[in-house]
Amino acid sequence: VCDLCGMPLEPVGQEAGAAADQARERLRLAICTVLGLVLLVIAMGPMLGHMLPDLLGGHAIAAWFERVGLGGRRGQWLQLLLATPIVFWGGWPILTGGIAGFRSGRPGMFSLIALGVLAAWGSSLLATIAPAIFPAAFRAADGSVPVAFESAGMIVVLVLLGQVLETRARRGTTAAIRALMDLTPPTAERVGNVKPAVLPIASCCQEQATEAAAAAAEIIPLAAVQVGDLLRVKPGGRIPVDGILHEGQTDCDESLLTGESLPVAKHAGDRVLGGAINGTGAIVLEATAAANDSLVARITRLVREAHGRRAPIESLADRIAAVFVPAVLAVAVLTFLGWSLVGPQPRMALGLVSAVSVLVIACHCA
Repeated sequence: VCDLCGMPLEPVGQEAGAAADQARERLRLAICTVLGLVLLVIAMGPMLGHMLPDLLGGHAIAAWFERVGLGGRRGQWLQLLLATPIVFWGGWPILTGGIAGFRSGRPGMFSLIALGVLAAWGSSLLATIAPAIFPAAFRAADGSVPVAFESAGMIVVLVLLGQVLETRARRGTTAAIRALMDLTPPTAERVGNVKPAVLPIASCCQEQATEAAAAAAEIIPLAAVQVGDLLRVKPGGRIPVDGILHEGQTDCDESLLTGESLPVAKHAGDRVLGGAINGTGAIVLEATAAANDSLVARITRLVREAHGRRAPIESLADRIAAVFVPAVLAVAVLTFLGWSLVGPQPRMALGLVSAVSVLVIACHCA
């Protein structure tokens, strides 16, 4: 997790516990979704009943919620029981990420969400356990004060859903990068190196020199391949790096690199691509690029860069968030001070409700 903004980071390699983390993420989403839907029904059911015409049983639906104890004060306590695990268990990564953004002085998306969710849950908690502190104009006939538990809960559920979708997208890109890396073999068979100057060899020594070169063949890691190395590729093997065919002739399957479905005939002097599949002939190629400069490596590097590059809209959102969060906090403080100093009685209660309203509305929209 990023220490500055609290957002999840993409590991360079595949972590051993990645599958377990993804399973926990999906389980967290599933449990919070069920709790959130029940919370939404309890919170919005009576309101939906009053909105529907009598022909569709509108007021009857609202009366049923009251009759079974899902409305009023009892319904608020049920909403509190449902919203609390969603916010503090399901939304724990969001809350910790938001706090990390505030600590680093770089509030981002998680900071906005955490601020809004905590404001909605905290004000609703206060309205549930101590409704008497709110002005009479805010209280219903039964003494209850409207709560926003469903806003806090459903915001967390939607963010968790977004994280699961984002994780799936990252996993797909990571799998594509690994597939590209798998195009090249981990090792290569080096049989020599092209020298800048070759001394004439007597014909009687030619056979001994060839045997010495063959005896010098060695298996080396792909990263140890250097420009000018002579590499042997057996029939059916993958070509380790880009090069020029030095000895032999073959047909290379380059479909995964170029899209060409038919094998391409290669003769001495032709260019061969690292990652291509050698045909039926044993060949020796001269490496023209190191492993990290081959075509496959460059493609992999471009995919990694594209995967990690931020979209322009993301950078714009971060710049706005850096100004928006302090501005919202300042407006909330000014709202509280304004109502407390020049507002009607009860000033402090009206100021608190108004300040919390700013946080709840502004941060959720953001």
